[in-house]
Amino acid sequence: MLESKRILLFIKIPPPNTGVTQMNQYVKNSKLLHDKFIIKIFEVSYSDQVSELGKISSRKLIVFFRTLIKLIYVLVFFNPALIYFQISTTGFALYRDICFAFIIKLFRKKIIYHLHGKGLELFANKNMFNRIILRAAFKNEETICLSNLVKNDIVNVVDCNPYIVPNGVTRIDCRFIIEKNVVNNKPVILYYSNFSRVKGLKIFLDAIEILNNEKINFTACIAGRESDYKIKDIEKIISEKKLNNLIKLITDAGGDNKYKLYSEADIFVFPTQYEAFGLVILEAMQFSLPVIASEEGSIPLIVSENETGFLFNKEKPEDLANKIKILIEDSELRKSLGINGRKKYESEFTYEIFEKNISEVFNQVLSVNKN
Repeated sequence: MLESKRILLFIKIPPPNTGVTQMNQYVKNSKLLHDKFIIKIFEVSYSDQVSELGKISSRKLIVFFRTLIKLIYVLVFFNPALIYFQISTTGFALYRDICFAFIIKLFRKKIIYHLHGKGLELFANKNMFNRIILRAAFKNEETICLSNLVKNDIVNVVDCNPYIVPNGVTRIDCRFIIEKNVVNNKPVILYYSNFSRVKGLKIFLDAIEILNNEKINFTACIAGRESDYKIKDIEKIISEKKLNNLIKLITDAGGDNKYKLYSEADIFVFPTQYEAFGLVILEAMQFSLPVIASEEGSIPLIVSENETGFLFNKEKPEDLANKIKILIEDSELRKSLGINGRKKYESEFTYEIFEKNISEVFNQVLSVNKN
């Protein structure tokens, strides 16, 4: 009986301050999973910085072969009934993970893949070889997707019926969440994400420029970590758009500093251009912030139009500017959307809900596999 409850958590730890890292840590440290199953952690890290993601290096190749040897050892001596595998969805990292999957299959172990990103359909459509190895890797295995909005990325390629488990985040200490008793004369618009094109930083700056040209009364804060945009790049764009007096640029935005930014903001904007979920939105909702986000990936599942915030066309900064303007000019609407957002987080996206859903999926897969 005990053998049937053995689960190997094959967890890759990407650079810090990424959504995938956060969710992997949640699964790794889940008390519920450790109470219900016999868990062994198999942890591996390939990249220390966000900028290293997707790049091949001699260091990564060495780590790959070492991991391969360790994996075979664990498969033999731990003998898990199920391997939980957060598989990559693009590029070289996906080829690497498929190699691991084939090794696991050689030992006739059941795999449940957890897809935290998008890109499998695009990968498969590049050539026949990709499509063949992807189908082989997923054949007779189980899959977890973040929502019905992104499941086509796998079901259009592989014959499967994925489990749907939306992400959730832990509750932020209520000491950090300060209720606003005074309406800011100049509403604060917060962008909190990596400084990158894919996160829509340029779209955000274009929208801020439009609002400034319309003489709208507000201030903005850009906070996060350098990625393909460096601080000097952002400062140059801000200067060219003559937004120096409007925008505060912050790089020390972790820990308590992050919560302070949320508490001081009035509107949260997440203009990502390519996204599977968007955990940062759930953090903003805990601070009762109305959210304006691009209609991308699973975001429409989180941000309900006219209920918890607004969605906008990710390619149109003028659409984003218009949505921001509506909230700048209506403090009561900001408040009501923010309150609704907090309620939605509590009812659908807490860590406890996520943990319970993952546990139930593991139980179902193990039960079917046992029979």
